Amino acid sequence: MLIILRACGLAIFVFMITLQAKAAAPSDTESFIAYCTDANFESCRSEVMDVANINLMKQIGGTYSCTLPQSDDRLKRAADRITATKAILAWLKANPTKRLPKTYDAISQAMEALWPSECQK
Repeated sequence: MLIILRACGLAIFVFMITLQAKAAAPSDTESFIAYCTDANFESCRSEVMDVANINLMKQIGGTYSCTLPQSDDRLKRAADRITATKAILAWLKANPTKRLPKTYDAISQAMEALWPSECQK
């Protein structure tokens, strides 16, 4: 029961942070890719992290989803998130015929393709 309460609390926290910090990242994949230039990279990284966190909450709740590899080293984790975002953007650009039309779905799809070991129920 305590785990469920913690997961719900964390999910609410992530949701509230997402609502407040959300820049205008496009919800369709094609526009998202075009938007993710150097000038908007932080917004794109934030979108990728939002998807990863939501998917992690889904995993905790027992729903199949994929997320990013997690590092135990806090300093390395920040660099890994930048690298992961760049990898996801590269995958989205390289797979225009495979990728899903909605940004959230396409980012999840890229995570599954890039890090299948991070997919679980």
